[in-house]
Amino acid sequence: MLKSGTRIQDRRLRTAEALSKCLAFDAVTAWQVSSLARYARDAPQTPVGEVLIWDEIEVLWALVRADDLWSGAEQGRAPPSDIRTWMVWLAMTTGFLPSKRRPLPGDAVLWRACADLGHSVRYEQKRPEPTLIRPDFAEPPSAARPQAMESR
Repeated sequence: MLKSGTRIQDRRLRTAEALSKCLAFDAVTAWQVSSLARYARDAPQTPVGEVLIWDEIEVLWALVRADDLWSGAEQGRAPPSDIRTWMVWLAMTTGFLPSKRRPLPGDAVLWRACADLGHSVRYEQKRPEPTLIRPDFAEPPSAARPQAMESR
């Protein structure tokens, strides 16, 4: 995953220190991508709040509503809370289209989607006034989960 997702072979880093910093960031993102894929495949009914932090959920929910990725919104239904649906939505923000033959995105698509989501979350966290809305199913995050991970 590190080779296909990060395209590490295309990077031209001049020092060992730069390479180690780059690999540290990529390893965290690779862990997140493999974790998302594993949950979606092996435990698809896992609540999204147990896998993603609330900042990520709020940003992704805003993208889902802005890109009109979920048809249930106009019918006033609460969004599904399972990780499989949210992972597919995350991949759809980068152009993935689920099909019968390929219902779940691959690692490279998830890599791009997670990187884009991380950038969007950092942008929203720096805004002076928050503009995001939590999904209707949202509950306060568990005390055991961190509010944000600086390394993403």
